[in-house]
Amino acid sequence: MILNKIDDPRDNLERARQSELIRFAQANGLKHVTEQMPAILIRAELRARGMTNIRIPRRDLGSTLNSLRQYAESSPAAKIVEVNAAADLARQWAEQQARPPEPPPAKPDKPKRLVERPRSEINQLRDECKRLNIKMERRDNMATLKAKIEAHGKDPA
Repeated sequence: MILNKIDDPRDNLERARQSELIRFAQANGLKHVTEQMPAILIRAELRARGMTNIRIPRRDLGSTLNSLRQYAESSPAAKIVEVNAAADLARQWAEQQARPPEPPPAKPDKPKRLVERPRSEINQLRDECKRLNIKMERRDNMATLKAKIEAHGKDPA
């Protein structure tokens, strides 16, 4: 098959990127259109107001006809329920704008252990050394940990 051209059947509003749509809408007096607004809603509003004469640079499509045909043949024929996506997205957008932003989660003071250790005396001494930023050795026992904790508050001179 000889593929010498690829035609894009979409109109200029569908081909335009979100940033181009925002600039076009704000240039035509739609100041409520922002970067957070989805492109589908911007297109729907521009169409409703009859503003479809947006100028965009020429862009060629990237996929070939064979790959599209293979995709169409491999997808199963299923029942498709048609829903107006723009109306659904507009409803979700309005809900999102109406509710206040969620506060960031509070950061815990001390990270929680994956497995809680038993509260034996050696574990309590290790926790105390960790709290005081005392370097522990692998072979430290209760006596050495107690000595390190005692020596921590004193001046080494």
